[in-house]
Amino acid sequence: MSSVQKLLNYLLLFFVISFFLYFYISGNCLELPSFLTSFIATISTFLQTFLILLFKTKVGSMIILLILFIYFVYGFFKKENVNENDTLKTTNIEATTKTDKKFLYFFVNFFLIFNPIPSYKKSLKIYNKYFPEPIFKKISNKFASTFYENRATLLYALYIAVIIRSLIIQPFYIPSSSMEPSLLVGDRLFVTKYSYGYSRHSFPFSPKLFNGRIFSSEPKRGDVIVFKTPADNRTDYIKRLIGLPGDTIRFINGNLYLNNSEILKSRISKNDIIYCGSKTIDVFTFEEVIDQKTKYNTAYLKNYSYLNSDQFIVPKDHYFFLGDNRDCSKDSRFLTSVGYVHKDNLVGKAQFIFFSSDTRKRAIFNFWKCVDKSSLRFNRFFKSI
Repeated sequence: MSSVQKLLNYLLLFFVISFFLYFYISGNCLELPSFLTSFIATISTFLQTFLILLFKTKVGSMIILLILFIYFVYGFFKKENVNENDTLKTTNIEATTKTDKKFLYFFVNFFLIFNPIPSYKKSLKIYNKYFPEPIFKKISNKFASTFYENRATLLYALYIAVIIRSLIIQPFYIPSSSMEPSLLVGDRLFVTKYSYGYSRHSFPFSPKLFNGRIFSSEPKRGDVIVFKTPADNRTDYIKRLIGLPGDTIRFINGNLYLNNSEILKSRISKNDIIYCGSKTIDVFTFEEVIDQKTKYNTAYLKNYSYLNSDQFIVPKDHYFFLGDNRDCSKDSRFLTSVGYVHKDNLVGKAQFIFFSSDTRKRAIFNFWKCVDKSSLRFNRFFKSI
């Protein structure tokens, strides 16, 4: 019976996944009544907001930790239900001893779970030393052995993922339109971390492990690079590298000048519409040639484009970045918020897009909403940058 039940569970899971993929990829919808669609959308918005507040704020994290702490303490120290015969046989000394073991059980397991050493053999050795016999009826020593084996597997996987993410390659999501038409909102891309060497910003949370960069190499003009903003050394930005140390950059009559030479650009479209935030803007699309090997597309507003600027002189060990959506990008032109980017703030080079979906049409979980076509951009899958 158990094997049949497992098979049914797998079939149900397969059906749910297939159901979701069909509606999301095809762009079809359930054609629900409007009032029901609105109700589901409201519930979805509420849940998304709740999860963001709970998991992406310090207060939410503290609440989660407090709830988990109360839950575990309550589970470990609550009085077990016993019958009258057992009560008559239990002495006060035995009850006190059992309570002491529960306290010990709680703290030993707390440190075993959160210690950074992945070896399950060492964890089980310590566990069996303190608890040769089960303390709780529902938690056998066999269960503890399985639990710590799984914990070790997950911890090894986590360490491998951190190493790959820090030293080799890391995925990023494009949340804004500052790099249109090259990168669109909803693009997911891979960034190689080894392209320009490593700094503390190559690692999660930017720990101060060392100063400067190691195994560093010079980026090239035209590279699309992820970097930490100098304003807070925490926020990830992705822009195109225009100026190297010592370069001078200036806009004159809407044309970009590098070291007093105009960067050549040719108009390739007159009627493009791209996004600037949540609004659409009419732009001219140009192909810019920053050197003989590097060409890329940029967008300039048809009206009221960014015409003239002061001269920017890139300091030593710093770089100057611009967004391809020239009139809708916060970049190195804004000295107080982004400005010149120090070489230690470089995170990695954007290589290719591995997945893309137009979240403005339909978010990935809103499969009940009707759209004209699928929100997936298949033509952008595995597109080189």
